[in-house]
Amino acid sequence: MNYEVEKKVWGDTQLIFKTDNISIHRLHIKAGGYCSIHHHEMRHNLFSLEQGELIVRQWGPDEITTLVARQTLVVKAQRRHQFEAVTPVVLYEIYYATVNQDDIVREALGGITGI
Repeated sequence: MNYEVEKKVWGDTQLIFKTDNISIHRLHIKAGGYCSIHHHEMRHNLFSLEQGELIVRQWGPDEITTLVARQTLVVKAQRRHQFEAVTPVVLYEIYYATVNQDDIVREALGGITGI
């Protein structure tokens, strides 16, 4: 499979593998780039950082995690979260669920800061 790169305000993402209950995306995030505050109803996120430094914020309970190369983090389904790149980042984002993966609920738009 050859999937196209999808441009985002914070960088780009490319789907590299997908089945009914798992998908793997490769993300390039610009320094200062951040995604929307959002959650997924049924799917979990696994972030696996290839390079750079990334902050992942989670709410309910509040938690801030800083990832560097070769570190991973799981954000469970229904947990509000947002990522922000401290430096340019290359990241694998793995979604896994037992139901439909098209379940994002955005609360605010992503963008890029002037870091």
